[in-house]
Amino acid sequence: MEDFFIRTYKKGDEIQIIKLFKFAFGEEMTLEEWQWKYQNNPEGFVTFLALFGDVIVSHYGIPYIKLKLGNKLIRAASPGDTMVHPDYKGKRGGKLAFFSEKMWPEQTVKDNLYLGFGFPNERIYKVGKRFGKYNDVGKVDVLWKYLVRGWKRGKILQEMSRVYFKFDYFFKKLKVKKGDFKIKKITCFDERADNLWEEVKDLYPIAIVRDKRYLNWRYVERPVDYTIFCLEKGEKWLGWIVFRVKREEFNDIFVKAGYIVDMLTVNRRDVAEYLIMTAIDFFFKKRAFFIETWLSPADKNYNTFKNFGFLKQREVYMVWRPFLIKNEKETNLVGDIHNWYITLSEALVI
Repeated sequence: MEDFFIRTYKKGDEIQIIKLFKFAFGEEMTLEEWQWKYQNNPEGFVTFLALFGDVIVSHYGIPYIKLKLGNKLIRAASPGDTMVHPDYKGKRGGKLAFFSEKMWPEQTVKDNLYLGFGFPNERIYKVGKRFGKYNDVGKVDVLWKYLVRGWKRGKILQEMSRVYFKFDYFFKKLKVKKGDFKIKKITCFDERADNLWEEVKDLYPIAIVRDKRYLNWRYVERPVDYTIFCLEKGEKWLGWIVFRVKREEFNDIFVKAGYIVDMLTVNRRDVAEYLIMTAIDFFFKKRAFFIETWLSPADKNYNTFKNFGFLKQREVYMVWRPFLIKNEKETNLVGDIHNWYITLSEALVI
């Protein structure tokens, strides 16, 4: 058998990586998507690869993200795509995450990584806890707002439920007073996004640095269609919201799903209300079946979402692991979900 070994990414590997994604998941990942997520990431990345000879059989990709932690800025690792060729599952080539552990100490120093965090599924979470690699942060709430019910009961019942949800939403909108701002669709983030981040960043002990550099990479440069709105008062931004429609499969049927991916506002309830209403209006027009968003239980806008009919549908695990972080105060801060500002942005999935 050809020699088995592990190394990090080299230029040109992406051609095999794209083919591996197809073998592993049965669907396409475009070259542009991989390049956006890794090569073009402004904070950098590391990708560990397992090979037999010159054939890549496993991929463990980790994009880096700039975080605000207390009063300092740090670089964090957020594991992305883990994939194994079906022929190597359960074999050496399929245990890349395990074998790559010995490479992490050198990598964290080289890339100045303070910590890592992620959102593993239940199976991966249990494995990580068993081997002592994960520290708990807490659970993130996944909120849904239904726009249609009776997905398998025929179009007539679906349309009746859609009318009901529209009426219910209409009366909720009547309770919201118009503020001293205007809503505007935008295609990129400029200095006003930086100004908003500087104004609100101290509301969050831990958060991705949502400046124009990050936001344009995340929502403008990615080869995916996002819709972005801002609320402005004069030349000042009071908030912005990012959402997306995506076709998803649930219970053996395909439906349009709406995702509120990210949002940032000044500390005003009416601003959050208008941005959320903008998203709901959009998803009704697109005939989405439901809307999903992620929130920390301590999010200042949690009750605002609930008032618009969003309900907790499930929870996802959030974990972290220390790299260069040594300070006990910071460690305690990171280990509490209530200190994090979390949206779907962190997952890099939607």
